[in-house]
Amino acid sequence: MLTLNDLQPRTVDIAIVRGQLPPEKEGESAREDVVVVPLRVPSWVEWNELGMEVPVPEPEMVRVMKNGKAAWDKESGAAYEAKLLLSNNQRTLRRLTFALIEAGNFPELKHAGADEQMKAVSALDAGMLNALARTMNTLVQMTMGRISDKVERFRGGQVSENGHGGVFTESVDTEEVGAIASE
Repeated sequence: MLTLNDLQPRTVDIAIVRGQLPPEKEGESAREDVVVVPLRVPSWVEWNELGMEVPVPEPEMVRVMKNGKAAWDKESGAAYEAKLLLSNNQRTLRRLTFALIEAGNFPELKHAGADEQMKAVSALDAGMLNALARTMNTLVQMTMGRISDKVERFRGGQVSENGHGGVFTESVDTEEVGAIASE
């Protein structure tokens, strides 16, 4: 039986390989420099609320030339894309900072404000932070579900032709769908 505790945010240990260390003794081979970092995966609500703490930048009104006349228009292009990239980076940093602190890392930052926490974490090794951010995003975005074999119980031991427990039990003819869509 599934309980709420079964699906609570988990803390995982992330092993980050920083490269090779020279051998300690003559005759030994180089060894990997591995740092294990605990990371608490945010809940769905935490993930979304942390993302909303960093606003999407509004394009500024800038003076442009249209049909040979000066006019005001919303900012676009490289300058605005740079602002969007910066806000996305800040959003990732906010989520990562939360995940690191909630896993018990950096106890000196536990009671600091979000800005102070982010400033301290942003000053850490870029390679380490990139590895942690990629892993955190993978844990959140790439966790996959699939239809379980237990679906058979819901259909009296019968599974539809496509094996999806009654979802789309009739096969779909792609040519027919294409013809209907083009009408």
